[in-house]
Amino acid sequence: MLIYQFLMIRFIFFVQIGMMKMDGLIQMNQDREGVILEYFQINIQQIEWESENGKFYNSWSEMQQILKILP
Repeated sequence: MLIYQFLMIRFIFFVQIGMMKMDGLIQMNQDREGVILEYFQINIQQIEWESENGKFYNSWSEMQQILKILP
């Protein structure tokens, strides 16, 4: 009986550790997603500002450089 209780406590402990790690990974992904979306929004605002001020893009590669997001 004592071994069973020990194994159950150990199992619950490792499940809790796993849940904390998953929470950390989810939070990290949400932070990364927020950074990417914020960076993309800044690029869209820059494109809108430049198009309103008469800057037009001559090549597709120039447009791709502006739309480049984090690796």
